[in-house]
Amino acid sequence: MNDAWWQLGAWLQKRFHSHLAYWPSVLTLGVISIVPSFVLFWLAQAIVRLFGSDPAAFGRVLTFPNWWVAVVMLVFGGPLIETVLLALGLRVLGLLGLSISAMSCISALGWGLLHAITTPLQFFSVAWSFYVYSRGYLAWRPKGQQQAIGAAWIPHVMYNALAFGPALLLST
Repeated sequence: MNDAWWQLGAWLQKRFHSHLAYWPSVLTLGVISIVPSFVLFWLAQAIVRLFGSDPAAFGRVLTFPNWWVAVVMLVFGGPLIETVLLALGLRVLGLLGLSISAMSCISALGWGLLHAITTPLQFFSVAWSFYVYSRGYLAWRPKGQQQAIGAAWIPHVMYNALAFGPALLLST
């Protein structure tokens, strides 16, 4: 069992480097951010239910004037704004001389806490996904700012499209 975890860790570590082709790497980062995050969110909801509470009581519902504004804000605009802020935060952390892993963990915890303000059950799922976005950004930053922003933003768009897309489609 330990060997399987070691192999998984080694495989993940390779995904956080820019030696791979850009688009396969970015799309893989999307999957790496989505699957564990959704599992973590599901587990958080299951634990809340186990203690007899309603997970819906641990969050708020966002409202928008119409579905296309919701799509633009939740799927594209929000992730872009958050990615720019993530880049600025990582740049500041980089000035402190921290390792890539430390910067990514601090970034992930910060973003998890910020999202937990409105939806506490999202903490772990958001922290994981932002760890992946941070690692993607930092891996591609030496290749250029545009590629680094894309390596964080595109997986975030994928995540939000899957997280919010079904609800947006059903609300039309």
